[in-house]
Amino acid sequence: MQNPSDARGGGVVVCFSHFVPIVSLHAASSRVYQEKRFFRVFYERLISSIYKLLLAGLLAYCLWYLWGLHQEHTRLLQHEDTLRARLVTEQKVLRDMQRAVERLRTDPAYVDMAIRRRLGYARPGELIFRFESQDDTPRPPPAPPAANDR
Repeated sequence: MQNPSDARGGGVVVCFSHFVPIVSLHAASSRVYQEKRFFRVFYERLISSIYKLLLAGLLAYCLWYLWGLHQEHTRLLQHEDTLRARLVTEQKVLRDMQRAVERLRTDPAYVDMAIRRRLGYARPGELIFRFESQDDTPRPPPAPPAANDR
């Protein structure tokens, strides 16, 4: 089927029912343009604000996390200082015990004194005098020597 304008010689068909004056078209397009521009600017600002809030939240979280790490590091340094002081004390005790063990291996007089003091033994014919301590706490009596040890 042919277009009716083609039958008349190829003219242009203009429909005047949809004619809008140019001034009102310009005003309408300007209003649409302004509305589009308003929403574009609004959404740009909204997205920018959301990014800023996310960045501020991320920064706050990082600062909070780093503060926790700092607190933990400080606590561990204090604990390390405490352990180092304890290590020095224990090393002194260890050296004293090593000296005592070495003296027990090599010095018979020290062995005799240690047996008398710690175990409460005496040589045959010796008398042992025991005095109560000034804090009035009774000491347990020493164990008597066994009969087959003589």
